Order: sequence, then C-alpha cells, then structure tokens
Amino acid sequence: PGLYDLTFNAFDRHGAASDPMNLTISVLNVGPDLWNTAAMPPAGVNDGTSQVVLSVQAYDGNGMGNVSANLTSIGGNSDVMMTQVGTTDTDETTTTVSTLIPVGMVTIEFTGRDALGAENTTTLDLQVTDNKMPLIDGATITPAGGIYNDGTHQGTITVTARDTDG
Repeated sequence: PGLYDLTFNAFDRHGAASDPMNLTISVLNVGPDLWNTAAMPPAGVNDGTSQVVLSVQAYDGNGMGNVSANLTSIGGNSDVMMTQVGTTDTDETTTTVSTLIPVGMVTIEFTGRDALGAENTTTLDLQVTDNKMPLIDGATITPAGGIYNDGTHQGTITVTARDTDG
C-alpha cells in the first residue's frame, strides 16, 4: 500500500523516444481474508461450563496483526483476542456459553486486522443447546383396570411431561 510514481516512455523502431509521462498511483490496503469459521463441538451448551472451541482462518499479504471474536451473543466479551495455531492460518479461542443465553441460533463475529491496521469481518452461526432433561410427571391407563387384548375394548395411555426450559 502507498503512493507510487510511474514513468512511461515510448520508443519507435528507429530509436525516437517520446517525452516521458509520469503518473502517480495509490495502492490501497484492504483487510485480511477470513474464511472457514468453525465451532467444535458444533453447538454450544448454555450451562456456563461446557467448552466450545471457535476458530477462523485468516491471511493477509501485508502480515496479520490479530484476530478477535465478539462473544457478546453467548454472554462473553466484545473483543476477545484469538490465538494463532502454530504457524497455520488458523486462529482459535476456547469459551463457554452463559446460562443466561436461551436455546437457539446466535451469531459470532470475527474481526481480522492486518499488520497495517486494515480490518475485515466474518461471522459464524452457532447453535445454542441445553443439557436439561425433560421431566415426566406421570402416566395413567384408562380404563384403570388395564387394557384388554381382545380386539374390541379400547384403552388410553396418557403420559404427562414438561420441559423446564422450554
């Protein structure tokens, strides 16, 4: 990136030359390429303790500055610095999902910054789940004495269950 002066000359086959023409061009810096967002496991449990590893690949020809994740959608901080995995293009962070986050889909935003300060963003949709079991409150059989296997009598089995978190 920066300003560059170019000079152009034209020559014919007899050796005659034109007057030089000068041109200044501006090469702009753009943010890094970000791709291959992932979560392992692919869903986050909203129990505040189960870990999920978030990752993104990032590259910039000017050199990478850093990659961060905005984790506010899962109850975290807005600018969590990610760690480069060895010498690869992959950056990752390990986090948890707050117990206050409801079951459903949330979006995590990643921001990559190159060594010259240019930024780019990408997102990851993360499914939030829970690990709370539904509860069975009871079961009844009608008629109360049981169900006949004679093919003519009918009976009903009723089971009552509830899911405490929806």
